[in-house]
Amino acid sequence: MGFVLGYSQKEITPQVPITMAGYQPTREAIAIHDPLFLRCILIKDNQKDEITALISYDLIGVDHLLIDRIKKLCQEERININHFVLSATHTHSGPAGVVNTMIGPLKDMSGFFGTPQLPLINQIAQITVEAIKESMAQWHHFRMEVIQTTFNNIGSIREDKTSATDPHIFMVRFLLDNSKLLLLYHFACQASVLGKMNNKLSADFPGAVLTHNRTHEMVMFLNGNAGNINTKTFTKSDTYEQLDEFGRQIAYEMNILLKHPDYIGELNKFEVRKYQIDLKRKQVDSYTNIKETMTISYQIIHLNDTVLITLPVEMTSDVMKNLKEEKQVECICYTNGYDLIMTSTESFELNRYEALMSPFQKGEAEKLIAHIQQNI
Repeated sequence: MGFVLGYSQKEITPQVPITMAGYQPTREAIAIHDPLFLRCILIKDNQKDEITALISYDLIGVDHLLIDRIKKLCQEERININHFVLSATHTHSGPAGVVNTMIGPLKDMSGFFGTPQLPLINQIAQITVEAIKESMAQWHHFRMEVIQTTFNNIGSIREDKTSATDPHIFMVRFLLDNSKLLLLYHFACQASVLGKMNNKLSADFPGAVLTHNRTHEMVMFLNGNAGNINTKTFTKSDTYEQLDEFGRQIAYEMNILLKHPDYIGELNKFEVRKYQIDLKRKQVDSYTNIKETMTISYQIIHLNDTVLITLPVEMTSDVMKNLKEEKQVECICYTNGYDLIMTSTESFELNRYEALMSPFQKGEAEKLIAHIQQNI
């Protein structure tokens, strides 16, 4: 077989009390509701001798502070990873201080994300490398089941709960040669059932899903174009009881879908390609070294017939709608960077929250989509 797989799951819950990210002003976590994890899947192409690391973190975001440290540690230990796909679930109940609010698109946003905490970042990076090494210690042959369908009532548009949202759900279940099952699921929704009054660390609904899914060795959530989508369709409150109910409902719906996979078989194609594009910023100030453009790096991943796009932004669902429906594309946001929100021209014209929070000029989201379409 051309591909083999390694996996690992490691806890990254910091000690409390600790500042939490996601709402302004930042809050203090005084306890732990449920643990935070990183989940690692390595896919090795034996023919090309290439390894792709797919890692999901129960964090608000992942940017260069963590990514660069991980790559440096891998280099020091002579671990050769050809492609990194490092993604955050975007929980609003994780630790602050994991992204850079000193320079870049998050500058002066410590009220949401805290100031960088290098000891915490270094600790998560070290745990990541341990997970990679553990994953590489035992490779497995595998088959897989793929489900690509719609999943109603996941969430709603932030400013209009009656508007259509993104109903797409994508799942891959890996059936390993040791009889273990790994589940990767992906849809677009802010991991923010718990509100700004919460004072306990939590993975939010991805953590709640785990309590209602006992059949899989590991369950990995990859977030989508959730820049304008929240959980308020299902959730009537931000209580822990509501969190558990939301997780139960998602796990129940997924278990039904898993009984009817669209594909069962081998991984025949897995290819990662990297691209860059310069997009115009809203504010340019030569005196503070703020440049006119910002470079956005993204990946196009071919997984058999499915195309996965990784983006370092919170893309809003309206921008991706046509591309997803026409090209059978899934968009994995909060990946290999965190450059805030990217939204549609319409959002700018309607003066929506997403446009106010975006560091990009009007029309740049559509420019990025056109660039992606040319490269698929």
